[in-house]
Amino acid sequence: MPSNMARRSLLADLEGRFAEKVTYVKDGDSFSRAGKEFEVIHMGGHTPNGTALLDITDRILFSGDTLGSQIYKGGTNLKVSQLDTWVDDMERIIERTGTNTDNCKIDGIFGGHTPYLMPVDYINWMATCVNSYKESGDKVVVEAPTGNLVV
Repeated sequence: MPSNMARRSLLADLEGRFAEKVTYVKDGDSFSRAGKEFEVIHMGGHTPNGTALLDITDRILFSGDTLGSQIYKGGTNLKVSQLDTWVDDMERIIERTGTNTDNCKIDGIFGGHTPYLMPVDYINWMATCVNSYKESGDKVVVEAPTGNLVV
């Protein structure tokens, strides 16, 4: 595994060589690629500059590890210092995807380490878990929604 300095050097080299091909995005930005429309959603609970992509065309949220299955399988390290950020992430996702409304913008979620499409209510389940953990400071057991196998 390269050191942080080596990673920064590699990134600087790549940015230099491909500067005209790199587009930096931030929360709320929209862009089109391969005939699809995407919206950027910042999610810093798992990784400080984590990002989710909302595929508006196909109605899928690509959430990365912030909503990855390893959360409910016990494979993440939730730190008390990060809980406010995780709660903010969940609220932002719920607001931007409309999962608590009749105008929901997504039909499923691809999270990190998840080889299947997770149901929309997974976001609400995650919000419940993170908030419960924040309030109790102890392990939280809430039945997880099941996903759909992607073949």
